[in-house]
Amino acid sequence: GGSSSTGFSTHLIDQSISSHRVHQWPSHPAPVELSARQRKALRAALTCNVCTRLYEEPRLNFSCKHSFCFSCLRAHYCWLPGRTQGCPMCKVPFVWADTAANHDLKAVVEAFKVHEQELAMKEVRREVRSSSLGKRNRQAVDNRSATEILHEALACSICLDSFDNPHLLSGCRTCFSCPTRAYLARHE
Repeated sequence: GGSSSTGFSTHLIDQSISSHRVHQWPSHPAPVELSARQRKALRAALTCNVCTRLYEEPRLNFSCKHSFCFSCLRAHYCWLPGRTQGCPMCKVPFVWADTAANHDLKAVVEAFKVHEQELAMKEVRREVRSSSLGKRNRQAVDNRSATEILHEALACSICLDSFDNPHLLSGCRTCFSCPTRAYLARHE
């Protein structure tokens, strides 16, 4: 594996894919520090070009080697037996039989999601520890589960519900179900 023009090393991904052919990640993978630019580039590489979200159940198109979410392909095309469609990216014709589940890509996406959650947890803990909370409150935070802290950190600032898709966050802590008016009011 080499480096792409976006700056992140594909060696990590290549190594992970080749060493985890059983499609499972170790319970405690070695920590890897990625810069913000590398994470952004990796996120872009793991994003479906149809829905613009991280891949969910990715399928590989054998005709052109592009991947898309299973639900995106099912929703955007009428798949009659033998019917040819054009790839959403390059328009190369293909049929449903030309696609297959992309287990390796799914494993990389899942590992990336775990990495992003761990980063969010680390940031929340850092903010709590550096805040003016007393020692008692710091101990209470340390004793809470990572899931509890993450849910609180990813709660919408308007309705206080937890986000279902934390990867949709873009610096503003509001969810898509809250009124646009409230969102705009916060940014005026």
